[in-house]
Amino acid sequence: MDKKLVIEAIIQSLEKDFQLAQGASKDAAEYATHEEAKADSKWDTQGLEASYLAAGQAAHALELGEAIQYFRSLLETVGEDEWVQAGSMFAIENPMGKHWYFLSVKGGGASVTLDGSLVTVVTPGSPIAAKILGKSVGFEWALPNGKICSIVELS
Repeated sequence: MDKKLVIEAIIQSLEKDFQLAQGASKDAAEYATHEEAKADSKWDTQGLEASYLAAGQAAHALELGEAIQYFRSLLETVGEDEWVQAGSMFAIENPMGKHWYFLSVKGGGASVTLDGSLVTVVTPGSPIAAKILGKSVGFEWALPNGKICSIVELS
């Protein structure tokens, strides 16, 4: 699987999410200051809740923007990796099949489908990344149920 194409697909996916988050933040901020959101009593917190929502959406948009910048910077340094590290794309084989992942410091949880394969972005704090960080192709480990997993491809 072409790592550069995967990074470009991740950027496109994050950009769509970024646009949605920006729109949601703007809508929530407009509602928070709208006449309908004014408190009718001291117990009416609708406007306050809308402002919290707007702040949360703005923070989410900021995180997505940072992830987009991070992945764009990766495009300049695409290469083959000898072990799993930030910027690595790897495939794991387990009893349920082969699964692709991209290890990133930003954008965890994002996923894209390319050439019929799903690629999921994981961060170093995820259980799978914590298990295989610094490992190379051929590394095997047992799941809690005893089933064996292994790194079968790395790029």
